[in-house]
Amino acid sequence: EACTAIQNKHTYTNAVALQGGLTARTTLGRGVQGYLRAIGGVALLGGSFINTEGTVLVSDSTGPAITARQFLTDQSSRTLTWVATVAGGLTMALGSSYNVRLELGEVFIALPVPGGPGDMVNDPHRLSPFAPTRWRTIHLPSLTVGLDVLLERRSVRRY
Repeated sequence: EACTAIQNKHTYTNAVALQGGLTARTTLGRGVQGYLRAIGGVALLGGSFINTEGTVLVSDSTGPAITARQFLTDQSSRTLTWVATVAGGLTMALGSSYNVRLELGEVFIALPVPGGPGDMVNDPHRLSPFAPTRWRTIHLPSLTVGLDVLLERRSVRRY
């Protein structure tokens, strides 16, 4: 019953990143530029990637009831991690003040995940076990289509 309660359950988390990096550009002719980008930085994690809870049916003197049960708890909540992005794309001029951008990239981020079964550490007052934590690097593909608006009065070649 407990396994069914947490099977394929979605955990709502997020990460907000602050990154800086370098871009290498090349002109391909007729207003088309290719580029490669490498970016790195830190991310602030919102929500726990460890905490696991589900609903279970319990019986007591008043009869059966459905209650929420915490199965794993994050012993030390981690809020900062590293994040890196590598990408490449094309920028095409649509006129003197607009560019359209098409970019394919990969985002890499380290996330805290359970590293094994939880341990109650012989504390009868605690209601859920602490899970050992390890870091796991995941990667997410990204596709970006953008419209760049150039706010300069005249076009200046900077690189």
